[in-house]
Formats: sequence, structure tokens, C-alpha cells
Amino acid sequence: MEIKNVALAGASGSIGKSILSALLASNKFTITVLKRPTSKATFPANVTVVEVDFDSLEVVTQVLKGQDALISAVSFESVSSQSLLIDAAIAAGVRRFIPSNYGSDFENKTLRTFPAFRDRVEIDDELRKKVPGTGMSFTTIVNGVVIDYGMRKGAVFIASKREARLFDGGSVKVSMTRLSTIGKAVVGVLGQFEETANRAVYIQDLATTQSALLDLAQKLTPNETWTIIPADSAKLVAACQDLIAKGADPNSFEARRGFIVRAVYSGECGALFEHLDNELLGLEGMKEGELETMIKEILAEK
Repeated sequence: MEIKNVALAGASGSIGKSILSALLASNKFTITVLKRPTSKATFPANVTVVEVDFDSLEVVTQVLKGQDALISAVSFESVSSQSLLIDAAIAAGVRRFIPSNYGSDFENKTLRTFPAFRDRVEIDDELRKKVPGTGMSFTTIVNGVVIDYGMRKGAVFIASKREARLFDGGSVKVSMTRLSTIGKAVVGVLGQFEETANRAVYIQDLATTQSALLDLAQKLTPNETWTIIPADSAKLVAACQDLIAKGADPNSFEARRGFIVRAVYSGECGALFEHLDNELLGLEGMKEGELETMIKEILAEK
């Protein structure tokens, strides 16, 4: 089936921007961005922007009529809101739904027990329950660590501060993917409609360790001092569990970050992918020299 009309929710976030950029660059789709009336985000002139009450099933269903695919890139805190998006997409006759479950592999049994991922697991389960027999299918994109975002925000290191929390010794090899590659993967999924139906696709730009990336960053800044803080993911999880026991929202950053670190660096949650769908989706991964170039650019940012 050819996908032509594509709706995107959450287009102003980091992943959403990358998806929108890739959709536009492909020149294959007519794109509609759904945004809340309170959002001040702006978008390119060649994108249709529709203000939507995301709490109204009737409104969202009406907006989605005529759309072939709905891509969600809503924030971590808003993942549960996708339940309404699923119902609206089915009612509107949408053919493919891509949920905002980017990152970890939610088929991993250990990961599914983590409170911080409860909403994502529930959305994954809901899709598998509701989709059969409706005419709609879904695809989940599993991309591991978002490497460029992680170099800015701490999942790898904090480049602007020349600081790193070295999780569990930094020696566990994991799958990592750039934001731009996630966007390209979405385009690839829409172009491989039958082959990607009702399953997760696994992508990466490279597989490496946190220590290897930190070593390269330090090599590129020979006259600068980095602050390295050892961190134990089990202790971080225990701290998050304590916060949740005291009433913290599992989706809050403070209550979820330990689980995210554990999911990536413990070696227990399938963070190094055994099978990849890169070739199917037309993804080449990182070419020689691209990693160093990317790190140089991120280190140069203010």
C-alpha cells in the first residue's frame, strides 16, 4: 500500500522535529502537523498545521479522516494520551500508526517490569489488542540510545559541561542511533508497509560503549579537564523506587531516570540489538569519520 497523507503529533520535540525533517526531505508525503491550541511552535509553510483538542475523541477522529498514517512523537509524560490517538486513528480509517515508544525494546521481559515504562508497555499492549481486524497496523521503532541527544543531556555525557556520569563502569556495549536516523527510519517504515506491519523494527547507527565515546571526546579536547562521576544503575533504580513509594509520578524525570539508565547500561534489558532492520529501511549507519565529526560539532556548541 502507498502511504501519501501523514499526520504527525508531537512535531515540536527533539524526535518530532527529526521525523518532520525526514518526511519533508523525502518529498513523498503530504504532511499535517497536529498541535494543541496553546502551543507556540511554528512549522514550515509546506506543512498543514491543525490545532487539535487531544482530549476529544470526536475532534481527533475528524482531523484524522483521510490520513494514511499517524506518527506520534509525544513526550514521555504524555505517552498514555496515545490511547485516545489509537482509538481515533482506528475510527478514522488510518492505515498505519507509529507510537511514541522510541528507544528501548518493550518486548524485553525485564524492561516491562520497570514502573517508568509502565505507560509505554500499556500502549504497546493496547496496540496488539486493538489493532487486529481493524484495517490499521502499527510499527514500533526501537533505536536504543539517542546518541547525539545523549551527548548533550547526559545519557552519554554532558558536552557543554565537559562532564560525564559513567554508568556501571561504562563498559557495556549498546545500540545507539542519531535523531536524524530515527526520522529516516520513519520514512523507511512508511515505504515498507507490509514488511513492517504489526512489529517492532530495530535500528542503530553504531554499537559502542559509553567509555569509548568519552575517551574520544577527551581525545578531541586535550587541553580541557573533564569531570567523571562513577554511577551505579542499581543504586539509581533504588533511589527512584524510593521516590515512587513516597508518591512521585513514575513518569517524572527524577523518578524515571534511574530506570532509563538501568534499561540501557545494565546489560539486562536487550540494549544491544541482535537483529537489525537497517537494510530493510534503507539506513546505512555511521560511516567512517562521521562519529568523530559529530562529537566535534557537539563539543563546539555553547
